[in-house]
Amino acid sequence: MVAEDRAFVTRSVSLELGEGEHRFEIPSVTPIVSDKTLLVEPDSELVEVVESSMVRTTDLAAFEKVQKQSFLDRKLSELEGAIRTARKEKAEIREFAPQLFREISDDAAWGGREQGQWASLVEKLKSRDQALEARIRGFQSELKALRDQTESSTLPERSLGAAIQLTLLSRASLTVELQITYCVPCASWRPAHHVSVDRERLQFQSLCYLWQNTGEDWSQVELRLSTERTAQTTLLPRLSADRLSLRDRDEEVVLSTREEAVERLDQGEVSLVSTVPGIEDGGEVFSIAAPGLIDIPSDGQPVKVQLFEFEDVARFRHETKPEVLPQILLCSRQTNQSPYPLLPGPVELQKEGRVLGTSWLTFTASGASFELNWGACSGVTINRTFESREEKERLLKGWVRTERLVHLYLSNTTDQEKTLSVWERVPVSESSHLKVEVNRTYTYQAAQVDENGFIRWELTLQPHQRLKVPLSYTMDRRKSATVT
Repeated sequence: MVAEDRAFVTRSVSLELGEGEHRFEIPSVTPIVSDKTLLVEPDSELVEVVESSMVRTTDLAAFEKVQKQSFLDRKLSELEGAIRTARKEKAEIREFAPQLFREISDDAAWGGREQGQWASLVEKLKSRDQALEARIRGFQSELKALRDQTESSTLPERSLGAAIQLTLLSRASLTVELQITYCVPCASWRPAHHVSVDRERLQFQSLCYLWQNTGEDWSQVELRLSTERTAQTTLLPRLSADRLSLRDRDEEVVLSTREEAVERLDQGEVSLVSTVPGIEDGGEVFSIAAPGLIDIPSDGQPVKVQLFEFEDVARFRHETKPEVLPQILLCSRQTNQSPYPLLPGPVELQKEGRVLGTSWLTFTASGASFELNWGACSGVTINRTFESREEKERLLKGWVRTERLVHLYLSNTTDQEKTLSVWERVPVSESSHLKVEVNRTYTYQAAQVDENGFIRWELTLQPHQRLKVPLSYTMDRRKSATVT
């Protein structure tokens, strides 16, 4: 079983035992095994595990070979640095020579130094240049010999070995099956997905990429992937005293604004990331078995494994949130038809046999719908302008008003009708000292605002149609309150 940052290896060993005590050694085990996780379980109550331990050995010849290779690598690095330094000095001499000859000619014209002084200086530069050239040739010859020596020497796979030593006590002659389990680091996996759409028929493949460099080549193994985080501990929260005291009410109220992300179960947010995060399982640990037998070499290279797949109908639509991104995006909504949740990860998009790029998928439970972003639509453009008018003080009521205007300009440059969803958001007040109200008379289609401040328009643009969508809202605050 491979977890987020480690692996739990299970080996099965069949032994024929006679009555009495027996000692065995299982070789070719990686030396990075966590000793405290070693567990040996026989399938018979007549067999008792008296002792089980890890024994590590060092191959001195291999260790000396590794040390020699390390010395050769350091020597190579030093020689390469010396060659670079000599070449740099030689280049400086070559750059200085033309300038020197110009000074000699100028000095001779004005009757300066004697000719012997210039000849001595030129001879010194020439000797230094020849010495550097000879030094570089010597370094290159030595460097070639070291490289030949390095390429001819083959390093051993490892200089440190390990084995499992077992002491078993059998109360009868029988054949016993041992299950040996241990934990190793240097193994990991991450989820990935592939989506192929042909018209509206969607085929979803859930994949994973796993890699390991434990020192053991896992050949034809049964693979199970888990979202368990064994390194994550659970601690009780620290309790501290909460002192309550009375104080005078401040005459001035300070209001602060903040951006808050709203997540919806019925509609996932489309987002892009540039790095591969850890595994997110929604808070509930689960595992999934990979079909068939898998080969995972110990080389640190990723291995692609297909976990499961399902089919559904993709419901495409155009959507835009111009406050975040002034583009019209082609989005599709579909349902997770598999019995497993879909983990967050990159999604390779393929439509009508063409690879379009990569999107990102958030956590999606089994039976839940999710959204995919298929890129920008080039046939429809949108432009957004924002204007905040000066504050107007309402003297009689002690309130200060700020008016904000948003204008969206949409243009359909194609010969086809386009239907799209347009989202805008207005501030939501959590204080009685600030009131936010949408001017429904000025706002396009007198759109309603939900509890999170979102306004949504379902628009249909005719071929080559242009449309202006205005939005207006006011923010009234008390004179005693300030907004930061």
